[in-house]
Amino acid sequence: MSNDSWELSEELRQIQDTVSRFMAAEVKPAEDKLPHDAYELPPEVLLPLQKKARDIGLWCVRSPEEYGGAGLSLLGQAVVAEEAAKCRMGAYVPACGAFGADPPNAIWLGTPDQIQRYGVPGIEGGKKIYFAISEASGGADPARSIRARAVRKGGKYILNGSKMWITGAKGADWGIVFARTGEQGDRGGITSFIVNGNPEGMSLKPIPVIRSYSPYEITFKDVEVPVEDRLGEEGQGFAICEKWLIEGRIPYAAGTIGVAQAALQIAIDWAKERETFRTKLADKQAIQWMIADSEMELRAARLLTWQAAWIADLGRGDLKVASSIAKVTATETANRVVDRAIQILGGLGVSQELPLERWFWESCMSIDLDLLDGGIAVITLNRPEKRNALDAEHYQALSQAWIRVRDDDAIRVAIVTGAGDKVFSAGADLKSWIGRKVPMSELWQTQKGMLLNRGLEVFKPVIAAVNGHCLAGGMTLMLATDLRVTADHATFALSEVKRGIIPANGGTQRLPAQLPHAIAMELLLIGDSIDAQTAARWGLVNRVVPADQVMATAIELARRVAANAPLAVQAIKELALRGQQADLAAGLRFEQLVQNTLQRTEDAAEGRQAFAEKRSPRFTGS
Repeated sequence: MSNDSWELSEELRQIQDTVSRFMAAEVKPAEDKLPHDAYELPPEVLLPLQKKARDIGLWCVRSPEEYGGAGLSLLGQAVVAEEAAKCRMGAYVPACGAFGADPPNAIWLGTPDQIQRYGVPGIEGGKKIYFAISEASGGADPARSIRARAVRKGGKYILNGSKMWITGAKGADWGIVFARTGEQGDRGGITSFIVNGNPEGMSLKPIPVIRSYSPYEITFKDVEVPVEDRLGEEGQGFAICEKWLIEGRIPYAAGTIGVAQAALQIAIDWAKERETFRTKLADKQAIQWMIADSEMELRAARLLTWQAAWIADLGRGDLKVASSIAKVTATETANRVVDRAIQILGGLGVSQELPLERWFWESCMSIDLDLLDGGIAVITLNRPEKRNALDAEHYQALSQAWIRVRDDDAIRVAIVTGAGDKVFSAGADLKSWIGRKVPMSELWQTQKGMLLNRGLEVFKPVIAAVNGHCLAGGMTLMLATDLRVTADHATFALSEVKRGIIPANGGTQRLPAQLPHAIAMELLLIGDSIDAQTAARWGLVNRVVPADQVMATAIELARRVAANAPLAVQAIKELALRGQQADLAAGLRFEQLVQNTLQRTEDAAEGRQAFAEKRSPRFTGS
């Protein structure tokens, strides 16, 4: 600070310049030789690169200097993170790994013995380390959703349970795992443990996702953890977890800004060169607006991120709030900027000649499609800061997810849910549609967008895991699903009539088909909400469970459905839906035709054989 104004110190400006030059001279040439979706450099390239980074002091920038790290402040970490993200794999592997991987900051809260056994070697050897919080029951509220349990027996703990979405688990040297030692739902009942290596009873399973760098599911079955590898005291795990989560938001936010700034520069360079209708793109006012808006939003997001870092470094203010604001602003800004860059470049923007396509899917789209074991796909509406409401771009991404579910033979059943623990979905992001004019050519294209609730035929069963309030378009989406699990605090409403529109996308069609006429019309014409218990009593949902059990219950239902013969399951769904639109005689004829066809399948033969041999069938979908 100088002259009471906010500005980077000369030291940080030099670091910023050094990282920028290192990225251009060393990292980018190495990455350019790799396939488009690569997420790691080969060892013969990475190790020399890491040595060069160590030599100039850019090694484990978040770790204390006394243990061998660069010891940068959070502001310094943000400066480095922004520059290090400006490479193709930068959204998840800053600088392609050249600056090393910092041990989780929680390890420095451990005993001197733990620091020497785990923290220091993690810096010196550049070891891989994971941090395991999230579970199938949820991740937005870890203190209440954690169900993995550790029971002390003498000088060790016995760890059982599983963790989901764990980045860097494969090949890791050790990890920090959070498990319950106290009562379910008690924040003071969480304890953290260091799990060394790959002990007996621990197994890993990759979770294929939309990006090439997959997270893992980790299962612990009677894994023994020595008492001396407990991190902190019993019940202190949530405080340790929060330190990592809250401080980690700042470099994460800075990284997304770096990706977006690089995307904007690509768009600017293209606009200066590309000529259409005898003028450069850069001379067209619409393009100028897109570039100007992007630069303004990036500067605002950067200052919010730096402000959060200053709050942490100076020990003033509420870091939890400031870091959350910074992360939401930065990620939403990156979404818009990368999207604009792709629009400016047109078809070239989505080609693999440039990194824009990868950045868009890896760091910007908020529709997640993850594949679990057993043929289960999980679609997550991941915009909790927008109440999981969707704009045009996210509707398109959701459409692609549904088409993937429909066409991928490996998927037997899908779960759709919302991120966070407050809202399943509020439907359309109305603010994003203000001023948007729909061409007349689109008015009658009711199938445009190809969404489940707009009539896309997906005859694989779909389960709604309603994690919170289910409103407007969110409720029409739920009405298009087959099985429904809801949190006990959820509410349901089709309130469009209060805003002068109708609950389209199936609201006026499916609700009267699923409820008695008078009840359905009350919901449609008045627009008031009902609670989860009422929804269950009326038959709109199958299960009402505590919020921390929604995903676990949905996954258990999905596993039971997926264990059945896929062709028979899909035939049952199609018959049930078609039967609603046909008279009984036609429905029975169609049912018999399908039955005759299924009896000739290998799955039907396997079902008969398994019944005769008193064993579980092994269905293949053929």
